[in-house]
Order: sequence, then C-alpha cells, then structure tokens
Amino acid sequence: MNKLDKYKIDFYFADLQMHTNYTDGSASIQEMIDSAHVEKLKMIAITEHVRKQITYNYNDFFNKVKQSNHHGLIVLAGCETKILNKEGDLDITDEIKQKSELILGSVHGWNDTVENCIKGIKLMLQRNEIDIWAHPLAWANKKDIHISLDIWEELVKEAKKNDIAIEFNSKYDNLTEEQKEIVKKNGGRIVYGSDAHSPQDIRDLK
Repeated sequence: MNKLDKYKIDFYFADLQMHTNYTDGSASIQEMIDSAHVEKLKMIAITEHVRKQITYNYNDFFNKVKQSNHHGLIVLAGCETKILNKEGDLDITDEIKQKSELILGSVHGWNDTVENCIKGIKLMLQRNEIDIWAHPLAWANKKDIHISLDIWEELVKEAKKNDIAIEFNSKYDNLTEEQKEIVKKNGGRIVYGSDAHSPQDIRDLK
C-alpha cells in the first residue's frame, strides 16, 4: 500500500520533495512550512536524505516536523533514499523505513553501467519499499544518457503495477512531454516535487 492512499486531496496542490538544514538545505523545517503556506499548498513532505550510516538523528527530525506550526497544511516527515546497486537495494535502515511517513527512491551518483542502473530501478520498483520514484531520469540527463521510450514505458508500467507514484520534478524538469504522456497513458500515479533546498524554491502553483 502506498502511504499516500490515506490522503484524499488533489496532489497537484502538493510539493512532496524538499530538504532542510538537517541535511543539505539552507532553511529550517519551520521556514519551509511557512513558505509552503504562503504558496497556498495543501500538503508538503519534508524528505531528508537518509543513508544506512546516517549522520543526524532521524527521530529528532521526525519529531520537529510533527511539532512545527503546520498552518493547516498536511505536513509529512519523509525521506529520500538512493539505490545502492543493480539489485535495487536502498541506502536506508529498517528503522527509518518503518518510521518515515513517505519514502522517495532515486538514483544518485551512479557509477555502474546504464544497463545495471535500469536493472536496479526496476528491482527497486518491484520490491515495493518506496512510495515515490523521485526525479526519475535526472541521473540520465545529467550524463547525457538517452533512455529509449520503450525502456521508459516498461519502468512506468512497473511503477504502476506496484502502486508507486512517479514524480514530476520542477527543479530538474527532466521529463519530456512525450515521456509525461507515457505516464498518463499508462495510468501512472503522478505527484509533484520541487526538490527545494530553500524556501524560495518551493513549488509555485502560479
């Protein structure tokens, strides 16, 4: 079950990826929530980077998110984790996996072959440990790697089969209109994220 299922809102009015100064962001939890309120969002997820060897106290982060002034918004304490290998293993502890209200899976700093990266993504989607596939092709675009539409559609279908949402990310804007249409054609679950690392980068609905 996707953790988003319990929320009966239009996810167009949500920003489900952002970071604070708990990791590599520049602002506090409250400052990010305040900015989301100004932007008239209905829901946000603060999705700090996590690793198996985490350098901050996730429970402390979680509690601070929950204790902040939410201004009537739905505010989730989530996390973003990366694929470690072609087996689709994630860089996250079981404790954080259980605690987090939303888990984003992504590719960061991949140094293996493209084929193994595709295998890793597919297995990540099949294992159904995440709720959102974050900035799906940013890793490929950064390295000028072309992913065929056939491969893209195969991965989209895998996400759909396992009820994993696909993020349309405003920071990278890494999906072409054709790729977005494939998500829509296959009934993919679409969510929106800014990957904001500062208040001014939070999703603007205008």
